[in-house]
Amino acid sequence: MLNRPIVKKCSFLGGLLLSSHLIYAANQETSASDEQQTRRIYMLEKSLAPINPKGVAAKWAEAVKNRNGAVQYMLECPELQKTTLNNFIELNWVTGVSSPWVASYTMTSQQTKNDIWNFTIRYKLTSSSPIDWANIDKISVVRLKNNDDSSQQWCISQLKQSSTEKK
Repeated sequence: MLNRPIVKKCSFLGGLLLSSHLIYAANQETSASDEQQTRRIYMLEKSLAPINPKGVAAKWAEAVKNRNGAVQYMLECPELQKTTLNNFIELNWVTGVSSPWVASYTMTSQQTKNDIWNFTIRYKLTSSSPIDWANIDKISVVRLKNNDDSSQQWCISQLKQSSTEKK
């Protein structure tokens, strides 16, 4: 009988200790899970990373066509990512609209310096009703230097978007 209150007290104290231990363990587990997620995303991005400027522009155009904000974000340089992250999150990583959609695109390029390329991507839009619209992206692609943390060798440093409608 003497042990019973002590056991209850120990159980209560043990419960408090167990609680704090579980919170600590859960935080460690979340941290490990976050680290694994970060590593997994890094490896996925690395496998998708274009190896040249034209590849960046082509992958960007395909990502726009497929409305894939995650790939678009991946292709942006860190400074540009800082300005676009919230927009991608608000869009739930799905860019563009269901109608009109990108039917096709063409690209032109111009190398301005050794590690700077400018591309103009013209997207032909279509919908269920006849339209003659186009969206245009002008992007500058640069080589990332000394960036071991990045999954990319090349990235988009500047992006200018416009639309045209022929009547």
